Amino acid sequence: MTGIAVEDILAHYPSMQRSRVFCKGGRTQTYELGAYDGERHVVVYDKRAELAKWNKKHSIKKPLPASPVARIEIVLRPSMPFASLPELP
Repeated sequence: MTGIAVEDILAHYPSMQRSRVFCKGGRTQTYELGAYDGERHVVVYDKRAELAKWNKKHSIKKPLPASPVARIEIVLRPSMPFASLPELP
C-alpha cells in the first residue's frame, strides 16, 4: 500500500495464536502473524526498508519509492499430503 507506513497499520487475523514485531531505530518495520511454517502466515513489512537493504548489498541499485510503502503478504498452505497434489482440479 503506497503512502502508508507499517507502524500506521493495525494488523489482526482471526484465530492467530502468535505474533511478532520487528523494529529498527524506533520504527516498526515488520509484523508477523501466525507461525512461519503454519497453514496461515501473514507478514506486513516496509518495502522501502527492504529495497534500501538490497541497495547496500548489491551494485545494481533498485529505485526507492518517494513515499512509504507497506507490503502485505498472506501465505495459505493447505494441510494436504504431497501425494494428493496431482489430484487437484
